[in-house]
Amino acid sequence: MSIKTFAESVTEIAATTVTEGAIEHAPPAPVAVVAASPMSDFEGEISRSDVKVPRLQLAQSIGPLSDDFPSGTWVINKRTAIAAKDEPMSIVPLRAVKYYQEKLDYSVSGPMPRRFSTMDDVTAAGLRADWGPDSEPPQIQECLDLTLLIESRSSTPSPEFSFVFDGKCYALISWSITSYTAYDAAARPLLSARTLYLPSFHARRWNLASEKHVMKNGNSTMRPSLVAADPTSEAFQAWSGGLL
Repeated sequence: MSIKTFAESVTEIAATTVTEGAIEHAPPAPVAVVAASPMSDFEGEISRSDVKVPRLQLAQSIGPLSDDFPSGTWVINKRTAIAAKDEPMSIVPLRAVKYYQEKLDYSVSGPMPRRFSTMDDVTAAGLRADWGPDSEPPQIQECLDLTLLIESRSSTPSPEFSFVFDGKCYALISWSITSYTAYDAAARPLLSARTLYLPSFHARRWNLASEKHVMKNGNSTMRPSLVAADPTSEAFQAWSGGLL
C-alpha cells in the first residue's frame, strides 16, 4: 500500500472553518512539509490556497455542463467524465460539513448568499427556514460539503485517481450538495447512517449513481442515487483517515 508523496506534504487541504454565525472557507494558512517525505523539486511553503481539491458535479440537461456532457454524467473539475448515467461509482466519505445557505435569485453582480452554521444563526439573521403563512418558500437551503474518495475502475493510477491503497486507485474529491433534491437523496442517507450506526463516515463504502427525478410541477432533473455498500477494513480506515 502507498500514499502519494504530495498527499503526505499537505494537511487538512479540504478543511473549512466554522465561525460564530456564518461559515466561511478557511483562509490561506501555512501547511507544513512533512520532513519524512520532502519534495526535492520544490522550495518554499505550501498554503491551502495553493491546493485545490478536485470538485465533483452532476451534469444536467441545462446548465454549464450540458454542452459537453450528457445529462446524468458525473464530472470532475468540469472537464473529466468519470461515470455515465446509471453507472454506479464506489465512494467512501471522509468528512462532512453541514451548513445553511441563504436562497437568493441568481445575479452576476449581486451579493453572495450568506452561510450559517446553526438554525439559531439563521433565525438571528431574520431568515425563515419553513414555508410562510402565504406559501412563501423557505429562505434558506440545507447544504453539505463532502470530502470523499472515489474508487477507480482501473488499477493503473492516473492524474485524477492518484491515491493508491491495496492495489486500488482512488480520487480525493470535494462534493458540494446544495440543492434540495440532491440533499434529500444523498446528504440525508449519509447523515442518518452516521448518526444511527456508523462510527465514522469512512467506515462504509457507498454506491453513487445518478437517476431521473420528476418534481411535483412536472419538471425533471437528475439527482444522486446513493446506496450503502460493504464496510471498509480497519487498515483502509487508518489509511484514508490520514489523508486529511
